[in-house]
Amino acid sequence: MPSDLALVVDGVSYVGWKSIRVTTSIESGAGKFSLGVSENRPGDAMGRELHPGLSCQVQIAGEPVITGYIDEIGGSHDGRTHEITASGRDRVGQLVDCSAVHTSGEWKDRTLLQLATELCKPFGVKVLAEAPIGAPFPKWKLQQGETVYETIERAGRHRGLLAVSNGLGDLVLTRAGTGRASDSLLLGENVLHASWSWSDADRYSDYIGKGQQAGTSLLSVFEAASPKAEAKDPLIKLNRPFIVIAEEPGDSGTLLERVRWEAAVRAGRSRQLGVTVQGWRQSTGELWRPNHLVQVDDELAGLRREMLIASASYSVDQSGGSVTSLSLALPEAYVPEPLKEPEQGSELFG
Repeated sequence: MPSDLALVVDGVSYVGWKSIRVTTSIESGAGKFSLGVSENRPGDAMGRELHPGLSCQVQIAGEPVITGYIDEIGGSHDGRTHEITASGRDRVGQLVDCSAVHTSGEWKDRTLLQLATELCKPFGVKVLAEAPIGAPFPKWKLQQGETVYETIERAGRHRGLLAVSNGLGDLVLTRAGTGRASDSLLLGENVLHASWSWSDADRYSDYIGKGQQAGTSLLSVFEAASPKAEAKDPLIKLNRPFIVIAEEPGDSGTLLERVRWEAAVRAGRSRQLGVTVQGWRQSTGELWRPNHLVQVDDELAGLRREMLIASASYSVDQSGGSVTSLSLALPEAYVPEPLKEPEQGSELFG
C-alpha cells in the first residue's frame, strides 16, 4: 500500500504520499524517486522542512530501497490545498553526475575494486565486491571528461562485472543474476500487462577485437601492437562483422572477454520484455528486485524461459493501487560467456 512508503530525513518519516514512483535498475547506476502529496492544510510546513541536498532514505515498510539525497522540491498552492513534490536519487547518483578527478589520471597494477574505491572515496560511497574482481589492470587511464561511474562501468566491462547500487548508498561490483525471484511471471495470473520488442538491428555475426599491449621480452613488436580476439553470435546468419576497439591496453585474453561482453550485451538487449504486476511484493513478501532471475511464461510473447530483471519501478496507479513495472532482459546481456543456440521453444526469434 502507498502508506507503506516513507521518505526518512533526519529521523523524521514523511508518509501519506499520493503519487509514488521509485525506480531501481542495474543499468542506470543510481535508483531514483519521485513523490507527491496533496494536503488540505495551506500552512503545512513540509515544503519548508525539506530542501535539495538533504540526506534521505526511501523505505517500503521499513525496508530501505534508496539511500541518497533530495535533488528537488516543488509545490503549488491556493486558498484550500497545498501540493508538495519531492524527487531525488541514490548516493551513487553523485558518481553518475560528477567528473572523475585524479592527479595523474592513470593507475598501474590496480584491481577494479582498488580503482573504484579510490574514485568513490571523495563522495562518501563505499565499494563492495560480491564477485571475483579479476586480475589487476597493468595500466588504466581516465578518458577526458568521463564521470566517475563511466570509468568504473568501463573498467567493469573488461572484467564482466556490473556496478550497481544496493539501496543503502553503496556501490556493488557484482555479476548478473545474483538473486532469484520466488514468484514466476505468468500471463493471465500475476501479470497485469506485458509488452515486448525483438530487434536484431544492433547485433552482428562476428565481433573482432583489436587493441594494444605493453611490449615485453617475450613478445614481438607485432604481437604487442596487435593483440586480436573474436567472438561470434550464432543466431545472426548474415555476414555482419563489427570491430571492437579496446578502450585500454591488454592481452588477447583480456580482449576476448571484451568482445564476448559486446556480443552478449547486444544479443541480450535485443530481446526486451516489460511486465506490470499488482503490488510491490511477491507472494513471499519479498520486493521485486533488479538483478534477480525470474521464470517467464508468456505464450503471446513466445517466451518460456528464465529472464533477468533489469529494473523495477514501484508506483501507484490512477485507481490508487500499487503496481510494479519490471523491465526484463535475457541474462546473456550481462554475462560475458560465448553465446549459444537457444533451446527449442525457449524463445521466439521469428
